[in-house]
Amino acid sequence: MTVAPTPAPAPKKEAPAERRPAPSKENEQLLHVNRRLDMVLETLAQRNRYVKHVRGYRIQLYVGTNRQEADAVKIYVYQNFPELNVYLTYSAPTYRLRAGDFVNRLDVERYFDAVQAQYPNAMIQTDKVEIRKSLAIK
Repeated sequence: MTVAPTPAPAPKKEAPAERRPAPSKENEQLLHVNRRLDMVLETLAQRNRYVKHVRGYRIQLYVGTNRQEADAVKIYVYQNFPELNVYLTYSAPTYRLRAGDFVNRLDVERYFDAVQAQYPNAMIQTDKVEIRKSLAIK
């Protein structure tokens, strides 16, 4: 009686080692550019951290010499556009009432169309606006 030899167990297959491409010149250049870009962006972020005001827009609703009329316009804005900040200035003998802190021209025009129906003499004026206040307007 001849006994057939038992076959040797098949070698276990191991998962191939994770292959990482060897760093090429192209990859090194890309990393160098990314590091430089990160440094430049960080520098810009540091500078912009202290910027509080930008050139923006406000809607001028009233120009005149009557304080009561200026206050009436102010009340209208508070009642109909509570999200807008109101600025009443006096330079003898003229009162000026402006509303809003807009950075974007499209945003100011959207409000301007709504205001102009009530105040046809309203106009868009460029002004120095506070960035934080402009972000509060929806």
